[in-house]
Amino acid sequence: MDIAAMSTMLSQSRVREAAGIMLLDKVIDTAKENGEALNQLITDAQVPVYQPHLGKYIDKYA
Repeated sequence: MDIAAMSTMLSQSRVREAAGIMLLDKVIDTAKENGEALNQLITDAQVPVYQPHLGKYIDKYA
């Protein structure tokens, strides 16, 4: 194998590695955004209970 072919292979390997790292970085960013959105959705969905004694007991014999 000559030097030119090895140089080309090394260059292609570096490009593939850089592309993989950039893709992984994007996936991590997207996962963080999705996690934050899910946390916000859960927080917004919680209904405050103003009368906590209501609904605790059910009359099964009525």
